[in-house]
Amino acid sequence: MESHLESDVKPHLDLACVKLETRTFIWKIEHFREVLRQAKAEEKKAIDSSPFYTDRAESYGYKLKISVEANGSGCAKNTHLSVFIVVMKGQYDAILPWPFKKKVQFTLIDQQEDPAQRENITRHFIAGENSESFKRPKNKNVTCQYSLPSFHLSPCLSHVEHRMASR
Repeated sequence: MESHLESDVKPHLDLACVKLETRTFIWKIEHFREVLRQAKAEEKKAIDSSPFYTDRAESYGYKLKISVEANGSGCAKNTHLSVFIVVMKGQYDAILPWPFKKKVQFTLIDQQEDPAQRENITRHFIAGENSESFKRPKNKNVTCQYSLPSFHLSPCLSHVEHRMASR
């Protein structure tokens, strides 16, 4: 399991794509092996994308970021990749409807050289009205986050996780 994670992690996990109803945000995670090493050593638990707005023009909308815990979080620690969508306080919050209710599609883009071997991993969710995670953030230092459950709560959901478990 350890050898696959170390040898195959780069082509599988260097690029993440978040698609919202109105916008696609692509985040390339540079040097993922080092990010994973730091997470395992508990030097740096999580990495965050730069903040972005949900509108295509990036001049309006909900302010979000993606947070990744490369070595997992909670029950996923040491076994899965944990991914969170974080709702941040933004400059348009006063004129937006709350809670955040957009449809979100998250894709880990497999970048293997052979296109026939690529297996992107995609999960969808619709932000729920009852979740505290999608309510309007109260102040600048408080963010609400939502874990994408299929990346860390269920074992062997992706080919990466499946291969890790079978070695």
